[in-house]
Amino acid sequence: MTLKTVNAHSTRPLTTGATETLQIPVYGRIQDVILAFDGTEAQIRAEVGLIRLSINGSDLISLTAAELYDLYEMLGVKVFDATGFDGALSLNLAPLIYNNPAIRDQFGWGEIGVTNIQVAVTALTLSNVSSVRAFTIRDTPRDANGKPIKQALGARIKAVRYQQNFNATGEHTVDTLPRDLGTAYLLVAASDGASGAITSGRCSANSVNIYEETPIDVNALYLSRSGLDQIGGYFVYNFTDGGINSRLPMEGVTDLRFVQTFGTAAGAAGYPILTVMAVDFPTNIAT
Repeated sequence: MTLKTVNAHSTRPLTTGATETLQIPVYGRIQDVILAFDGTEAQIRAEVGLIRLSINGSDLISLTAAELYDLYEMLGVKVFDATGFDGALSLNLAPLIYNNPAIRDQFGWGEIGVTNIQVAVTALTLSNVSSVRAFTIRDTPRDANGKPIKQALGARIKAVRYQQNFNATGEHTVDTLPRDLGTAYLLVAASDGASGAITSGRCSANSVNIYEETPIDVNALYLSRSGLDQIGGYFVYNFTDGGINSRLPMEGVTDLRFVQTFGTAAGAAGYPILTVMAVDFPTNIAT
């Protein structure tokens, strides 16, 4: 038996330029952390900066609010229309990647060995947004007597941004993204930056081509065949179709390269690369 619950936690005020930290209580099995802001999507995109979800001090989410909304648009067409949420932001991307419940349900966060879960929200210049509140969705398994069964931390989706220092036209090679054991890339999205335009991309692992030189229009069609969307402002490298075996694992990978060709320079701030990875992907899923 599994009891699903929606749990409300404290509301915290936000201050321009400051970071507010929300502590998430550790108990049961968490399927999602949802942040609720008192503003519209457009206001949150403009006024909320970096959002970091960490478990035991290790980041699972480190993206701006605008980048999270962008990932919803890239991934959400697979499962449902990822719009209309206004002030709510989910911090577990698994339901957008996997529409098979047997796979999706593996990507919750158990409590064994977990001592701390927290969310840090950094405000930009605030005009409309003034507070944030955390909610959790939990589906704690219970035994025949209704007693909660403690679960290990388990598989999880990690989404982190990596800023690149490049402001020119032509090719830019990135070979510094993590190659940690127990992780697998599902998606990598290279942003155009503030004013740039990426015309094509390529990717290799251990000198084996995964993406040969691919124009952005060809890639957009390829993504659509997997139920994803090449939204404006990004070149999206996709390694999953939502199936159990589609991902780019990092075991044995010593060289991982992404090469973006900029037809227009990104701008003085460079450009971010958004990575979506599976950590400790389960191997015993019954489908």
